[in-house]
Amino acid sequence: MKIMRTLMAGLTGLVALSLGCGTGRSAPSEPAPQPGSEQAVRGARGQTQVQIDNQNFNDMDIYLIDAGTRVYLGSVTGLSKGSLTIPRGASRSSFQVRLLADPIGASPPIRMPSVLVGPGQNVYWMIGSSPANSFASAD
Repeated sequence: MKIMRTLMAGLTGLVALSLGCGTGRSAPSEPAPQPGSEQAVRGARGQTQVQIDNQNFNDMDIYLIDAGTRVYLGSVTGLSKGSLTIPRGASRSSFQVRLLADPIGASPPIRMPSVLVGPGQNVYWMIGSSPANSFASAD
């Protein structure tokens, strides 16, 4: 019985200690953007949003091409739309964005030509069935 009380006291202390320990992160100083607002669409802290319209049957892994290196951004399911984020500082080349869509388990990748993206702008990429049927722009 005494062992059970000791175990319960130790467990209670452990739970209290774990609840008292925070992650060390402070609350954001600016309010969260409202859904649909320009700030929500543009992304927080200088991040560029990439709107993908995948009109290809294949699911695509999307990469940022930076100085010959692939930086994985995410996936977009075939025949669907998705939004990915290029984190601030992910690209060493200023204002130029090049993306690559790599079909999962299928044909060769589709490359987007370089697009100049200014501060506060986002990228729109319609991925067609072939590179000739694809289109990219910045807004």
